[in-house]
Amino acid sequence: MLVVGEEIIFIMRNKINFIIALAILLFIVSCEKGTITRKYSNYNKEALVNFKNAINEWRTKKSDNYVGNSITVYNGNNPMENCGIQHNAQLDSVKLLIGFDSLSLANLLSYYANNYQINTLVSESEIINRMNYLQNNIVTDNGYYQSSFVDNLIGISEEEKEVLNSYFSALKSVENLEERIEYSKYLEGVILSSNFEKVAKNRMLRTFSIFRYSTFYWDNYWLMQAGTQNGGGMTDLVDALAEYWATHGDHEVGVFEDGASVNLYASMVSLSYEIISGLF
Repeated sequence: MLVVGEEIIFIMRNKINFIIALAILLFIVSCEKGTITRKYSNYNKEALVNFKNAINEWRTKKSDNYVGNSITVYNGNNPMENCGIQHNAQLDSVKLLIGFDSLSLANLLSYYANNYQINTLVSESEIINRMNYLQNNIVTDNGYYQSSFVDNLIGISEEEKEVLNSYFSALKSVENLEERIEYSKYLEGVILSSNFEKVAKNRMLRTFSIFRYSTFYWDNYWLMQAGTQNGGGMTDLVDALAEYWATHGDHEVGVFEDGASVNLYASMVSLSYEIISGLF
């Protein structure tokens, strides 16, 4: 049997051992958390490096990757492909039901509000101001892509921003439509196999699908109307970035809370920009 003094010593030793064990445990957990955080950060950085390497590889081996006019816009490897398909289907629907020649900002916004419950763009002046902001922040005066809009997005990683800027800068430098389409498919494959988190990966794949279908649509539309392709103009950029604009811009659009899908919103943005730019 322990005497009183020995009991006190025994209890104190147990307390000291418990405190030491707890400190070691907390240290291990802290190290594990730090390791996990660094791991995900490293994943993004690794994915970004791979993406930029893919751009450089395309530029140096373009003749091997680009096979010419046999290319179609469809990319069955992109799990978000339906966004692009439905985007163009909505453009055709508006063209059929209203007609591009009769299209105005008022009847366009009314059409989307009545048919798809996109009620958040409260006035024509509001959409005009937002389009002007986009125009001033995604293309320079001499027509080159600029990163200002993407750089100011909120709530996404710096690596995702760099991927967006690298993608659009590379694609908008390609004049030939077929090459632009194939280039996008190539880079979409790089993102699909990357270590980006699923939410970011799907967001980028939706954006790239919409860009590919938009640039295909407007290049062919203006080829038929004016006899020349315009490299997608700026419209493909504006509507491809619609999701980022709505959910990660410095203002609240709330369109997705109203139940509108990305492709619907992007097609409305696409047509709004064509109207505002005086292209119709």
